[in-house]
Amino acid sequence: MYLMRPFTILLTCLLASPLPALASSHPCARVADPSARLECYDAAFPPDPGAVMSAPDAARSDFGLEKSVEPGRVESRVSSVDYARGARSVTLENGHVWVQTDAKVNAQVRPGDTVSVRRGMVGNYIMTTANGVAVRVRRVR
Repeated sequence: MYLMRPFTILLTCLLASPLPALASSHPCARVADPSARLECYDAAFPPDPGAVMSAPDAARSDFGLEKSVEPGRVESRVSSVDYARGARSVTLENGHVWVQTDAKVNAQVRPGDTVSVRRGMVGNYIMTTANGVAVRVRRVR
């Protein structure tokens, strides 16, 4: 009981005193505008040049993968069309490889055609061919 009294007094003093660590110590924290605050932090703590990739480029390269932050759609030219194991895979010039998941639709896709891929409903992706035919696809690479 007597050992608890000094501990209680010490704890009360610590909780009653203002904590300077909670106050923001960096001048950038006081900047109200988010863009200006980001510029201030970037000037104070410059990012590694090798690690910086523009957000639109990163989103385009990851489009259709689970981890991506996606743009509305991606448009590219077809570099090759393969028919392996009963499935059609379309390789685009941007490096994406898409496999057709909708077997009932016969979309004519040839190398050199321009196609667009957009996000559909419930996690699906829709590839629209040059002649306007839409087919469900899944990105494999």
